[in-house]
Amino acid sequence: MKPVVNQIFPSVIQQIEPEPAAEHISVCNNAAWATGEIALQCVGDSSIIEPFVPELMNRLCTILLNPKSQKSLAENAAVTIGRLGLVTPAIIAPQLPNFAQAWCTALWEIKDNDEKDSAFRGFCMMIAANPSGIQDVSLVLFQ
Repeated sequence: MKPVVNQIFPSVIQQIEPEPAAEHISVCNNAAWATGEIALQCVGDSSIIEPFVPELMNRLCTILLNPKSQKSLAENAAVTIGRLGLVTPAIIAPQLPNFAQAWCTALWEIKDNDEKDSAFRGFCMMIAANPSGIQDVSLVLFQ
């Protein structure tokens, strides 16, 4: 996968639409999910994915923060942000205050599985890089 990331990622990113039409929600969901899977393959070599992180975060955070986003799409966006945090925590960590509350809320009801586990590990790496980034997150989420 790594040798072709630069070739395919721009097309994948374009499918992550901040407000997809109803007929495009599944495509957007799949693109967000695939991005998280690609991120997992880049753990240990962030240079492959780093150039794409700003645009990905822009699109994923817009989905996550939009109250009109379909629940599964917001969940996929949150998981993918967490997985990107496994690869590029220092790049994403400064943005924690913008999305941390919504991120926690989106993953609140997801059952425990490998995807949620990897997302939370990435979230913890972002917190380690910017502890003050979660100072305004409701502690009720961590009970």
